[in-house]
Amino acid sequence: MLENYPGAIRFAQESMSIHQIGSADFDLQAWELRVIGHAYLLTGDIPNARKYLYRALKAGVQANLRSRALLTLIPIARLLNSQGDTGRALEYLFLVRHHPISWQMARDQASPLIASLTAGLSAEVITAAQERGLMRDLNATIAELLKELAE
Repeated sequence: MLENYPGAIRFAQESMSIHQIGSADFDLQAWELRVIGHAYLLTGDIPNARKYLYRALKAGVQANLRSRALLTLIPIARLLNSQGDTGRALEYLFLVRHHPISWQMARDQASPLIASLTAGLSAEVITAAQERGLMRDLNATIAELLKELAE
């Protein structure tokens, strides 16, 4: 939030070492890994962003917290958009914004990003992306992304 991305990476890594990342606390790991992946993305380090977002998504699954996975979809959508896949980025953001288990914090982060990505797009393109996002199955989406990000 303060746009101190190197600091965010450092503090999240310190937190991980304090909480012994090898432990079974996948909930905390998912949070810390998402912070690191998102910060790497915002510094333009795509390879590290992919690696940490993959690990965050996987930890969220291991913690059986799909709400964590929904939160991780936001930086993943940013990653996809940065690679020119705005349509799929929007689908994931609409999934986050409308999924019943999505946290308000996730919805609040997804909404301005949706507004930013849809600027200049036709209503038809936006509606189509929204409909695809609303039809997405969360578990299938997570499985798809775990496979894609692992490559």
